[in-house]
Order: sequence, then C-alpha cells, then structure tokens
Amino acid sequence: MESKWLEDFLALALHKNFCRAAEARNITQSALSRRIKLLEGWMGAPLIERRTNPISLTEAGEKFLPRAEEMYNMILSVRDELRAPYMAAQEVLTVCMMSTLSITTFPRLVAQLEQRGEQFRFRFADSRTTMPDWVELLRSGNADFLLTYAHSSVAVLNTLNEFEYLTVGTERCIPVSVPGTGGRPRYDLTQQDRPVDYLSYRNHSFFANALPGIIKRGGFRLNTVYENALSAALLAAVRVGLGVAWIPEKLLEDNLATGRLLRAATPEYDLLVDVRLYRPMDDGSRIKNRFWRKLGELSPLQ
Repeated sequence: MESKWLEDFLALALHKNFCRAAEARNITQSALSRRIKLLEGWMGAPLIERRTNPISLTEAGEKFLPRAEEMYNMILSVRDELRAPYMAAQEVLTVCMMSTLSITTFPRLVAQLEQRGEQFRFRFADSRTTMPDWVELLRSGNADFLLTYAHSSVAVLNTLNEFEYLTVGTERCIPVSVPGTGGRPRYDLTQQDRPVDYLSYRNHSFFANALPGIIKRGGFRLNTVYENALSAALLAAVRVGLGVAWIPEKLLEDNLATGRLLRAATPEYDLLVDVRLYRPMDDGSRIKNRFWRKLGELSPLQ
C-alpha cells in the first residue's frame, strides 16, 4: 500500500465528491478513482459507496477511516522525526528529474558548480516516468527541485505556474535510424510510399506530448511497433534496427558522428526544447537558495 492512497482516501472521505477531492489532491479525477480502486483491492473490501450523492463510505470504509488517519499521521510523524536531523546535518537537496536528464544535463550542471568551488549533496526522488508524477512530487513537498524538459505543446507544464523556474539549458531531439542501403537511413521519414516503423514514447511521458506537432507538420506516415517512456530504452531499440525514434542529442553521443546512426529527416524536423529547473517559492532554506542562486549564475547549457 502506498501512503498517497491514504491521502486520497482521506480527501475523498472529507469532500465526499471525486471531483473536489481530486482538486484538493492536485491530480485528475480519473487518477484519484484509479488509486482508490487500488486501495480497495489491497484492502480486499469496498470502501466507497459510489451510488449515493454525495458519495459515502461503506461499512468497511467507516471502520477504516480512523485507522487511515492514525496511519497517515504516524507516517508523517516518523518521516519528520527521521528526516529533520539528517537533512540538517547533511544539507541534502532532493531532486526529481527525467532519467535522460540524470544522465546528460544534471551531471554537467553539478560539474560546473564544482569547478566554481561549490559542493552540494543530492538525493534523487522516486523514479517516475510521467510528467504528472513529477509535478505531484514537487507539489507534495517530496522533492525540492524538478529538472525537466519544457515545450509549449506540453500542457501539464501549465500546472506549474505557482512555481518559479530557471532555464538551465536547451536540447535538440533528433529523429534517427540505423543506416540502410546507399548511405540512406533504413527508416527514412522523407519517403512517402509506405509507413515507417516507429518507436514511440508512451502516453503521459514528456516527448509523447511534445512530438505530435512535429510529426503532423512533417506529414510522416508511421507504424508504431514499440513503445517506451524512456529515451535510453528507445535508443537501444533504434541501435538494433527496430525503427526510427526521436532521441535527445546529448544521449546520442557520437552515434551520428561515427555513422552508427543517421538522421531520418532534415533538421527542420528536430524538436527543440528548453531544460528548466523548478522549485517552490523561497522557503528560507539557506542551502536551497544558494544552489538556486549559483545555478542562475551559470550560462545555459547547449
């Protein structure tokens, strides 16, 4: 059982309405409903009577409510008790980010800070693969910072308006394929006689939301043969010749220079994105503010 299920149940018990409880939890109504069902499945009993208006708790739900409150309060108490001295002693910054950025951009940022004599300790938040999950980590206080790609077509970024951000770099996402015959890519997006095998990002991942505009503009005919939320996983599939995928340039390393991979379309169909670091408004933390200030002094990474 996950602690967020308890929070969802307590919010629903309070508001007696899925829509209002979802708003209070800063998640979608469908996500709330799904997690409540997971909780009920874990408990082995229905907790919510959905046929009433407003909704009510079942008999099992009424019995569970005081215990859920007790468990949740105990979890918070233990977390605060254990975290406070450790965080104070170690001055650890908790960061959530896309797996690609943890391989490419974040180490470069830290290296630049260390070259300037700045030393920080970091802890990475739970590994998540969707933008809504990362936003929830930041909003819930389980992360001090969020490092993410940013593009105007990714609507979930609009939910971060209450946070401030720094643009710390830019990235180019390139469509690539293994070589075919005659020095051409095996999966050539510029040919129009048949659909091209396509390695797609999964729904709710950043690039799944950012790429449709580029694909539509190019009029590309795609046959989705593989899906994954992780750029590194798609790159591995590209390398063994399964299809074409858009891959962040920094992750490609020397694959293009050596000819191991080729561009599958001209540069006008690259996806250009910013790299942003988000944080809640200043909470007075000396270490967080110093990290933020020192990053702001760096030139954006290219």
